[in-house]
Amino acid sequence: MILLSREEVGRELGIGPSTVLRWVTTGVMPAPIQLDGYCRWPKPTIEEWAARGCLPCTPPDGKTNKQIRKLILLEIQEDESKAQLIKSLNEA
Repeated sequence: MILLSREEVGRELGIGPSTVLRWVTTGVMPAPIQLDGYCRWPKPTIEEWAARGCLPCTPPDGKTNKQIRKLILLEIQEDESKAQLIKSLNEA
């Protein structure tokens, strides 16, 4: 199974990563699954959702939109921290 990042989902749908975050937290699109601390979407889930006309979704596993948003924001912060570390190492 192919798992997509927020950026990859955005590219698949022709939208930006911030729109993916907004759509997930407002229940417009399917929520991601959490795998090793990262939020990912199974590609078939996104394809099926788009094929059904992008109907509004409900969060899985009883998680609230606020909890899902927090998970995604934590992932974004981790990615930014990693990018800063790599940049500082490259400059040294």
